[in-house]
Amino acid sequence: MTKDVSAESSAATDVIPLVIGIKRALSQLTNDTGLQTMKKETINDMNTSFADVAAQPLYAVATLVDPRYRGKLFSQSEFSTAKQWLVDAVHAVHCRIQ
Repeated sequence: MTKDVSAESSAATDVIPLVIGIKRALSQLTNDTGLQTMKKETINDMNTSFADVAAQPLYAVATLVDPRYRGKLFSQSEFSTAKQWLVDAVHAVHCRIQ
């Protein structure tokens, strides 16, 4: 994930899906003999580092408008908040143009 997000070709729209994907993959890993501690620490680190990533306007709006995701990865409240941020941004740009 660090390499993907840090790559020159990375986009803000990929952060939330990567976080969700890694967390889901780790939680669905059942054959984790010998990896339980690493799995637990990785999940805890991700929860600490990316706990509020969906609450960051840049990442939330980017994910919302990306046709690959269209907000499908958000909870209802996260979706509503991201949608309002998008409306506010469009309104702000529209007011500057006029």
